[in-house]
Amino acid sequence: MENTQIYNKRVPVCFQVAGATSNTEIGSTAESVFVVGNSEELGLWSPKQAVLLTRQGESDVWKGVVDIAEGFLLEFRYVVAMVAEPVYEGDKRGIVVSKWETNIKPRQLVVSADCNNETAIFGNYGNLERVGSGWLQGYSEVRLTLKNNSIHMWKSRDQKRRYQIKITPVDLRHRESTTSMIGVDDDDTDGSAGVQPMKGPFPDVEICVLTSDGDFVFRKQSQFGQLYNENDIVVFRAKTYHGQFLAFQVDFFLHNQWEPELFPQYAGFAYILPMNLKRMHGEKFIPITGVKHTPIGQLEVEFLVVRPLEGFEGSMEVCYNQHWKRRWRPLDVGHRGMGSYYNKQRIAVARENTVASLNWAGKHGADYVEFDVQLSRDEIPVVYHDFTVFITTKRRATRAEGGKVMDELYEIPVKDLTVRRLQLLKMKHVQDLQALDVDDMVWVTQQRSIGLH
Repeated sequence: MENTQIYNKRVPVCFQVAGATSNTEIGSTAESVFVVGNSEELGLWSPKQAVLLTRQGESDVWKGVVDIAEGFLLEFRYVVAMVAEPVYEGDKRGIVVSKWETNIKPRQLVVSADCNNETAIFGNYGNLERVGSGWLQGYSEVRLTLKNNSIHMWKSRDQKRRYQIKITPVDLRHRESTTSMIGVDDDDTDGSAGVQPMKGPFPDVEICVLTSDGDFVFRKQSQFGQLYNENDIVVFRAKTYHGQFLAFQVDFFLHNQWEPELFPQYAGFAYILPMNLKRMHGEKFIPITGVKHTPIGQLEVEFLVVRPLEGFEGSMEVCYNQHWKRRWRPLDVGHRGMGSYYNKQRIAVARENTVASLNWAGKHGADYVEFDVQLSRDEIPVVYHDFTVFITTKRRATRAEGGKVMDELYEIPVKDLTVRRLQLLKMKHVQDLQALDVDDMVWVTQQRSIGLH
């Protein structure tokens, strides 16, 4: 809501909220509570300009006072975030949002000298409780997934064992004298040894087990890692401002099923380096080194690197993420109507991206249908998926090719054909080209059909 009136007198407004944090910390950096709103004093909904509140002793109550113009209709939300202080030269101070109030309507308060802003409960107002997570703001997120029995040991004895896995982020910018987990200092020709854990607001790697009914939410890793069972899908999540210097040390421990309370025996380690994560997504096989510094196997890792959009500045004015009711059933959307009309197992009753296919999907329960639209050369919309079609011509093969009549395909963009030309297309799937029974020239499409409207 806009405030057009000009206000002169400023009065102190007290902000206090409880239930946003606990005494626990994330890694070595505690979370703090901020307030953000529609006034310049509260950052105009920018998380980077949010006002930091002060924790009241050992309680979970956070409080702050801000001078704001009297009579102003103030809208605001409470935010839980970490302050990312500069660690290295060239770093900038940042705010890393972990959660914030996402009720579709913000809190409201008419500023006055006697306004009473009582202690609020984080995320709970307007008879609703809505709390959402933050988004990537200047930092990247790396996810490492182990699935399909990712541990491949070479010796049969090792293959029968069960392992606990722990992943630790490592900063490659510093090499200092440290002792490895197996109690032996690494040799280094320049006198320095070992690697240093990652500093900053993200010192830990979180974990979740997607195949477990009670462990599918990201949490901290235990001291000796997660037991990896056959067919488990385990996801590790790390955040960083410096992906080019972030590596991961993967430690393997032997699981003792008879005496699980005892310290597990260290089995080996592996390193996932930044050069392994150059692409945004992929799979890598990482060698596993044993305690005697000999290869004992390899680890299959699927990785996903998520980077923030350059120039994107998130606003906290409104959020629809938590607005929709959880009891709503998922929507059934017909992909190009009834979906792919041709595969090795079947041929559908209607071609995809045609009116018949769209109607067929609607009659069989689809809530919506999706289809692809592009313009012809004469700027008429046509429903078609691929950007190109093919024309095939017949030619006499050379004596070396057997002397038979052969098809030759020429690729033409849809945008270069008029509607008249497109209507002359003879529809045929590309896999059926060898079975064409046509004259000297036939127009065919690559694999989709065309509808004109």
